[in-house]
Amino acid sequence: MTDTHARITVIWLIATASWVILPYIFHLPVWALLPFLFMAGWRYMIHAHGWRSPGRIVRLVLLLLATLIIYQYYHTFLGRNAGLTFLLLLMGLKFSELNAERDRILLVFILFLLILGNFLYSQSLWVAGYLVVAVIACLATLVQIQQPTGLTVKKQLFVAGKLILAALPFMLVMYFLFPRISGGLWGLTNQNTATSGFSEELRPGSFSRLVESRVPVFRVQFERDQPPPAALQYWRGAVLSDTDGRRWFQNKAVNSVNAQVINGKQRVTYDVTLEPNKQGWLFPLDLPANKPNRHILSQGLTLKARHAISERQRYRLQSYLSYDTTIPKQLDRYLALPEQTSQRVRDLANTWRKQAIGTGGNINAAIVKQAMGYFREQLFYYTLEPPLLGGDPVDEFLFETKKGYCEHYAAAFVTLMRAAGVPARVVVGFQGGEYNPAGKYLTVRQSDAHAWAEYLDQKKGWVRADPTAAVAPSRIEYGIDSLRVMSEKGLGLDLLPGAALRQSLAPGWLRDLGTGLRMRWDAVNFAWYRWVEDFNPQRQGQILKKLGLLDTSWMLRVAVLTAIVIFMLAIFAAFILRKEVTLDKTQKLYLSFCRKLANVGFNRQLSEGPLSFASRVKKTKPEWAAAINKITDYYILLRYENLGKNITLKNLRLAIQQFKPL
Repeated sequence: MTDTHARITVIWLIATASWVILPYIFHLPVWALLPFLFMAGWRYMIHAHGWRSPGRIVRLVLLLLATLIIYQYYHTFLGRNAGLTFLLLLMGLKFSELNAERDRILLVFILFLLILGNFLYSQSLWVAGYLVVAVIACLATLVQIQQPTGLTVKKQLFVAGKLILAALPFMLVMYFLFPRISGGLWGLTNQNTATSGFSEELRPGSFSRLVESRVPVFRVQFERDQPPPAALQYWRGAVLSDTDGRRWFQNKAVNSVNAQVINGKQRVTYDVTLEPNKQGWLFPLDLPANKPNRHILSQGLTLKARHAISERQRYRLQSYLSYDTTIPKQLDRYLALPEQTSQRVRDLANTWRKQAIGTGGNINAAIVKQAMGYFREQLFYYTLEPPLLGGDPVDEFLFETKKGYCEHYAAAFVTLMRAAGVPARVVVGFQGGEYNPAGKYLTVRQSDAHAWAEYLDQKKGWVRADPTAAVAPSRIEYGIDSLRVMSEKGLGLDLLPGAALRQSLAPGWLRDLGTGLRMRWDAVNFAWYRWVEDFNPQRQGQILKKLGLLDTSWMLRVAVLTAIVIFMLAIFAAFILRKEVTLDKTQKLYLSFCRKLANVGFNRQLSEGPLSFASRVKKTKPEWAAAINKITDYYILLRYENLGKNITLKNLRLAIQQFKPL
């Protein structure tokens, strides 16, 4: 390898390695990249300015130091992060010894492993596209390493692309037919600021500002692409039954289902694609009629996984939009209030109860009606920037500030209900979502997190009551984004009549264009997940069923897969052999040239290549050197796909005809 070719090869290796490891800056410590940056720079200076290569002792010391650092940082060499960090350090250290072609090829193979490692963090569409480019770069680098005469960048990328296309049919066959395994590849803010999103407890009045988070939580595809009205899109999370006056939380001691659905109506079927979440909640549409396998139907008719959800999950659910439930026997915890509940709260609730008893009928429903009227008539205001509350947040909110978001209203409502003798509880989850017409699915984000209440009706069981809907009905109808849009315009959400509000919420052409592009990109990514990332054993089984292989033994499946691969290899070999036949014309012309030389005493040996044969003849007949060089160069260029120059068979034929050995 010439010095120029070695320097160009090193540049290819550095550029390719940089592209491959770039995504790791989002997942691994930055110091893991330093050996690569240091040793790659040293290697370049070796070839560009004649620096000395590091000796064996230096390399050994660097390896031991890297090993100690990894163990000190991770306390193990096993696992995704520790293993990939170690591989990254080894790749960087490999730049210290690129003395032979074998070393350069081994470095490229390490880069292939690092490409595969990226998929342990994400298999999204953009990551796949990025890593396809990385694979092409690695293949082009291999071409550069194994071509001593060097090729143009365009030709190297062309050869790499052809190799990718040749492997594509085999990849598809292996992807669809190779046995699948279940699961994936791998089984801070200001103190007065919170980020919108699902939480297993409420602390109304603890934050003065709610920052919206646009992170998707799950996506929903309804049967026949018909989502229910926005006012019915309540996605059930946790039921909070206990309070200490400042926060609401779950009763961990209660694990059994304390109510059952009866007289369920308006059943809807839908598929949910759930993003990873540490809590393990599944968020069915209120109320679930079934549960996925290996999940728990817990207290309050909530669905939860047995463990934290560490990767995307896709499952089918059915829910009731209209229902009655059984009445639980133990109601004490749904009536309990802390001793410090203010007298003003208790007096207001007792007034409602006395009035409801005086009217007769359904007392609990009558009390709820009065509470909803109170929230509508007392100039309560829905805002994401409420004032901070003190030691008695419910009292301060109800009688002083009257400003808050959903958890303020839900907590205050349930407190009032319990003070009036009505069993009630807080439910947290999500409300609404953004419909994507490009993909025909609903996206529910962290910003759609919502809290509402349930009270116990003597006839219907648990009934949903959402005081937010009484104060800000547009929040329920148009979603949380409507509040953000109106806030940007300096307007209140429910201060305009319906027509004027819809006109104010209508996006301008620029925002409409941006939203359309965002939704289409999200639809493409979601389709990628459905058809590529989520290709699980069940979906593979559907394909095998169509092929008639679902009920066959694994040995027969392997035999079929082997036969398909052999058939494809035969087609590929036939294509290569056909291509070789087209090159026979070039060989025939060159053999005619060899016969001319044989006639004058220069027989080509079986072990001699064109360059060796030409060199031997030119030593004896230097006067023929120009003609022999032209013929030999033409032959090599044509025989190896006319690389570098525009040479045709006609050029070779004419050069041989003009050669007259005497």
